[in-house]
Parts: sequence; C-alpha cells; structure tokens
Amino acid sequence: MELTFNKSNQTLELPDTFLELAEEFGSNMMDASELLYLARTLAAYSWDTTAIIVEIGAYTGRTTLFMNRVLRLLGKRVPILSIDAFDAFQPEALNPQGNYTAYLQTMRANNVGDVCLPLTAFSQNAAPVVPDKIGVLVVDGGHTFPVVMQDLALYGPKVLPGGYIFIDDYGPAYPDVMRAVDEYFVPGSSFTVLHKSYFVVARHDTSTTQTKRKAPSSNEKTQTRTTKK
Repeated sequence: MELTFNKSNQTLELPDTFLELAEEFGSNMMDASELLYLARTLAAYSWDTTAIIVEIGAYTGRTTLFMNRVLRLLGKRVPILSIDAFDAFQPEALNPQGNYTAYLQTMRANNVGDVCLPLTAFSQNAAPVVPDKIGVLVVDGGHTFPVVMQDLALYGPKVLPGGYIFIDDYGPAYPDVMRAVDEYFVPGSSFTVLHKSYFVVARHDTSTTQTKRKAPSSNEKTQTRTTKK
C-alpha cells in the first residue's frame, strides 16, 4: 500500500502488514489511520546511525509497542525512550494520567523491556539527559500552549538532520496544540512540514537556516503533562 504526505506529496510504499498492525493497535487515543502515518514516518527514516526514538507521553505504552513492532518489521532494533510523569501527574480534562505499572506490564508481556525504556519525569525535567540523537520525536504530552511550545523548543533541536517530529492532536479540540505547532514551524525554521491533518509530520531539513524558538519564560511555564498511548 502507498501512503502520501499531503504537504510534500512524498509517497512511500508500505507492506500490507502495517495496515493489519495499525488496525490491531488503533484506539480512541490514536486511530488506525494515524498509526499508519506514524509507521510511514518511522519507515522514512534511515536508522543507519545510533539514533533513538523519543516519545513525550506514554500512557500505558500501547503506541510504544506499536512503534517497536513496526521497527521489527523493518528489521531495525531502535531504542524507544518514553517520557511520562505517570503517577506524579494529576489528570486533567485533556490530559489523562499515565500508568507506570501498565506500561511496564505491556513491555514485559511482549519481551521488549530492553528497547522500550520509560523515563519517569515531566518532559522539561527530562530534557537535559536526553541525547541529541533523536531520529523520530513523538510529541503527545500536555496540550496547553506553553507546554507544547516548550516541548518543541527543548526537544526539536535534539532531532537529527533528516529526522522527524510527529505531533498528535492537531485539531479544533486542541487549539493550543494548533497554535504552538503553527508558531514553531515557521518559514525559515530548520523543519519542513510534510503532512498536516489531525496530526502533523515535520522533517529536520538542514538546507534551511534555523530560526531558534525559545521555550516559554518561567512565568509562562507549567509542568509538562506527558500523556497518552
């Protein structure tokens, strides 16, 4: 099957097994269509370096496991670092609380605990220890403008040239996510938006001059809720 990014018109052939996998893992958190585009993003990166995947927001690890399965089908062994505050966060209307025990159980039950690694922290606190070698960054944590902008400002520069950012929940139900995405990915930045739907895919493009984006000032910051999947 073929999947095309709607902003760049780039098409990639994917095995039909990816569709079956997406249908198996699809949920009200991330449906099968979005998971297919996440798989397409993972398949687009070369993974010929020591790059890792970083996901901000893990919830119970369902999307983490999906990404691991996709990479296995691609013949790749790539560490996935899942950043989530888990039980330290108080749930909100748009931000459910992650479940650390459920995450560990998911990884252990599927024997992937050696490559799917939880980092229990708010994302702004985890940023200093995350290496600058992200091949794919999945942003699905807090949904307020300061939090989303902060995640992009702190982790975007850690994405390797040719790497990707995949952002969930871009739509009217999450206006702050839309605002942060639109303000971060401006002309002249080091990222090119390849796909924009109810999720966004952007590629780190070294052919452009980077416009640095600052994280919100201290009086704007809130603790980053890292949620989902």
